[in-house]
Amino acid sequence: MGASRRVLSRRFLRSVRILRGRPLEEVLDEANDRSSVDLLQALLAAIAGVVALAGIITGSMILLVGAMLLSPILSPIYSAAVGLSFGRLEIAVRGGFSLLILTFLALASSTTAAAIVSVFLPGPDAVLEAARQAYTPHYIDLIIGLALGAAVSLAAVARLNEPLIGVAVAAALIPPLAALGLGLAFLDYELSLGSLAKASANMAGLLAGSTLTFNILRRLL
Repeated sequence: MGASRRVLSRRFLRSVRILRGRPLEEVLDEANDRSSVDLLQALLAAIAGVVALAGIITGSMILLVGAMLLSPILSPIYSAAVGLSFGRLEIAVRGGFSLLILTFLALASSTTAAAIVSVFLPGPDAVLEAARQAYTPHYIDLIIGLALGAAVSLAAVARLNEPLIGVAVAAALIPPLAALGLGLAFLDYELSLGSLAKASANMAGLLAGSTLTFNILRRLL
């Protein structure tokens, strides 16, 4: 285990130093390429919202994990962080706008699906109460977002476990967005406001943590 850690540490430091030595244009081109939303990403975000909603309603952790695996939100967060770190606002804005598009699609699909389900779901009080308890906002949400944002930059720089980090990042956004869709469909304002606050805190933490970490990495190593 100790040898594996040393290998990963050397690989990470080498990757960060390579980043520092890379031409600025190359770094910005990569961020620019990852800042756009294509049709496949849009469809995956919409599907992730529906799958997450199904996981919340049925209490299925498997479905929630599946929604996180589908969500393509890692790239725009990284692009926004790179744009902010290098002062390239056009890339930062494009990455942020792409992130908003993907989150909107996940929210819209989950709200639509919840509205359809509301016709067939008898006695939704238990489901709504469980969602309220699970998605009540807390200050820890911002801390989690900051930590996951740092992980975004570390994974992108060192090319280590990007899919795993993507799942963790999606866990901070997709389930709260699906809970928000559920609250909107059932006109449950307590659930809607709570899940909106939770998703907003996580998103703010993700962007701040990623940008701060990327700045530290490129300046100190």
